[in-house]
Amino acid sequence: MRDGGYTFNSIKLYSENQDPDMTLQSINAGMAIVNRSPYEPFQIFEKRALDEGALEARLIPADGIVVENRGIFKCNSGCPYYGTSLVCPPHSPTPDEFRSIIRDYSYALLVRFETSATARDEISSSLLRVMCGKETPSDQKEELQTFFSGFGEDCKKFHHAMLNLEKSAFITGYPFAVALMPGPCVLCESCTGLSGSCAHPTKRRFPADALGVNLLKTARLAGMEIMFPFHTSPSSFGILLID
Repeated sequence: MRDGGYTFNSIKLYSENQDPDMTLQSINAGMAIVNRSPYEPFQIFEKRALDEGALEARLIPADGIVVENRGIFKCNSGCPYYGTSLVCPPHSPTPDEFRSIIRDYSYALLVRFETSATARDEISSSLLRVMCGKETPSDQKEELQTFFSGFGEDCKKFHHAMLNLEKSAFITGYPFAVALMPGPCVLCESCTGLSGSCAHPTKRRFPADALGVNLLKTARLAGMEIMFPFHTSPSSFGILLID
C-alpha cells in the first residue's frame, strides 16, 4: 500500500510467532509514516526563511506556481528593466521553458518580504507615471527617488536571503534547489554580462516574474495576502524550488 510516497513494506503483520504488542507498535509506527505530511521534510525551510528576515513563508506544490505568457508580454510593454540584464527577458527562459522546468520539481517555498521603504498612495498607485511624468511636481519625484533608494537596498538583502535559503536546501540534501529572486538583479549598477562576462555568476538568479510567474495569483492561491497597488510599503516575493 502506498500513500504520499511512503509504503507499508516494513510493517510486520501479526502471526503466531510474533508478540502482539510489538506488532501493534509496528502498525502504529507505519500509520504515522503514512499520515505524515508530504511537506514535513521541507518545513525547516519555512523557519529558516523567517530567520532570514522574511515576513511570511509557505510551502506549496510546484505546480501551484502560476505561469503565464502575458507576463513577458507585459515586460516588453514598458518595463524599464526589459533587456537590461542577463536575468530579464528576452535573455531569461521563456514561460514555456519554465513550465517544463517546474515539472521536474515537487515543491516550492513561497517567501514574502516587506520593504522598509514607504511611499504615499498617490505615488505608489503609479510609480512609473510619477517617475517619468513631465508634469510631476519635483517633490513627488524626490520622494520617489528616496523610495527606490531604500527599496533597492532592501532588495539586496532579499537577494542575499534567498541565496542563503538555496544554500541551506543544497547542503540539506536537495542539490537541485534553486532560488527565484524577488525583483530584478541588484548585484551590479549595470549588467556586465550583456557586453562580456557576468561579474557574479554564482549569485545570479532569475526573478520569478521574468519567467512568466504571476505572483499575484500564486500568492493568493497559496493563501498569502498581497495588495496591489501597495499601500505604504510593497511586498516582494521570492520562490525556492525544491526537488
